Amino acid sequence: MNWSKNSSIELSRICVVLFMILLAALDIGCYWAVQWFVEIRLMYWQYGVLMMVTVYLCSGFGWVLLVRLWQLLQNIRYDRYVLPQSVRDKGMEARYRSAFELAGQAAAQLRDRGADESALCYLMLSGQTVPVLTTMNAGELYVFFRLRCCTRAQWEIRDAACQALAALREVSPELFRLYGPTCFCTGKCPEGKMTCGRQAEMKRKFSE
Repeated sequence: MNWSKNSSIELSRICVVLFMILLAALDIGCYWAVQWFVEIRLMYWQYGVLMMVTVYLCSGFGWVLLVRLWQLLQNIRYDRYVLPQSVRDKGMEARYRSAFELAGQAAAQLRDRGADESALCYLMLSGQTVPVLTTMNAGELYVFFRLRCCTRAQWEIRDAACQALAALREVSPELFRLYGPTCFCTGKCPEGKMTCGRQAEMKRKFSE
């Protein structure tokens, strides 16, 4: 049996569905399971209610995680990729896009002819992306923005970080107006010889 990335993705999807079925069964049977447990342990019913509340709270978090994981697995596709500004500036956008289209067409043709999924993985180009969902608290966001709003960060994640910061400032301006790259937050650049030398510009940009 030949194993591949797509085989792993498919197995992950199956596992998510199985966990969803088990979680649904737990939600449905929780009342009777708790009732049976309370009766055999001769406990007060108030403890049973507390147990049910705990189970359903945990179940709610479980459903959120499973649904998000399912959405992530469904979004893994060949036709998602990054288009660098440098490619546009050089007038190569059409050729760049055609490279991904050709790779996708070749993958489809090989799949139709019975090629193993492990062979199709070699047609994936380095610019392709997978949507990712994450959660961070205020402290984690502070560290994230200090690193990823910096001009030394990779441009794709820097753009995403700046967009996220702008959105957060609209929701909670009093808190997130203090967030930004390290030079904005502390007044000092930690990059040493690799500094961009644009601290004054960055301070103006993130003070707006």
